[in-house]
Amino acid sequence: MHTRERRTAAPPPHYNNSKQRESLMNVRYLTATLIGSLVLAMPVLADTAKPATPEQTLIALEQKLTDSQQNNTADSVAALYDENIVQTNTDGSMSIGRAAVVAEAKKNKFTSATMADAKVAFFGDVAITTGTWTAKGTYGGKAFDSHGRWTDTWVKKAGGQWLLVAAHASYLPEKK
Repeated sequence: MHTRERRTAAPPPHYNNSKQRESLMNVRYLTATLIGSLVLAMPVLADTAKPATPEQTLIALEQKLTDSQQNNTADSVAALYDENIVQTNTDGSMSIGRAAVVAEAKKNKFTSATMADAKVAFFGDVAITTGTWTAKGTYGGKAFDSHGRWTDTWVKKAGGQWLLVAAHASYLPEKK
């Protein structure tokens, strides 16, 4: 049976005296302490990036929806929609179900999309978000430059996840 010797790395030749060795050990200790502190602090630092209130959470979710329009990535927000979502589109047509809402969103090719005036009203585990949007792009190959108002209904499901269950969008009249 072979045994392994425990080997320790010898200090570099230029660290010959005990003060230099002690200094090197202090640097190693401080480096390890700093790295350990950063690792322990990461969850705390990550928590500060999360919205603190339900209102901020819902406005952040609305911003995610807007960002998906801006970036033309409708699939990236599909998980925010309830399986049975009902959406009234700007032309008055309806999209019913998550797959239909995502398919409708993919018909748009945005060059810009922004939201403003976002507000939230709570009714227990139901929240209504409202706001305005400005968007440019094409829909089915036809160019658009639009400004409108949206109303979304969110339900807080088991586990605390907010899901969009109903959405309505309508154009605002052009300002003269």
